[in-house]
Amino acid sequence: MKKMILTLLLALYSAIGFSQVLFESFENTTGPDPTPSTNWTLGSGNWAVFDTNVGGTVNWSINDNSYSGANCAYMNRQNIAMGITSEEYLATPSFTVPANGEISFYSRTFI
Repeated sequence: MKKMILTLLLALYSAIGFSQVLFESFENTTGPDPTPSTNWTLGSGNWAVFDTNVGGTVNWSINDNSYSGANCAYMNRQNIAMGITSEEYLATPSFTVPANGEISFYSRTFI
């Protein structure tokens, strides 16, 4: 009986200790709301899309070349002049990172 209780407590601690505050897989979405909106409604909440309007009209979208799952957030390359930096941002909804918490994400570059 003591072993079963200990196993149950360890399992509960593991579930609480490594819980995810925010997880987004970009499934079940067709992309951000049309411009001029800066909103992208996703399962984890409303994400913000920021565009500096430098270098073209390409905006965030989804792509099926994901690390895990069917979709990922995707920013297509832009053909801009040398010396100009295009800046596109995708911001998560606000959330509190627990003490000693970690934030991780995956990215990929195409050439």
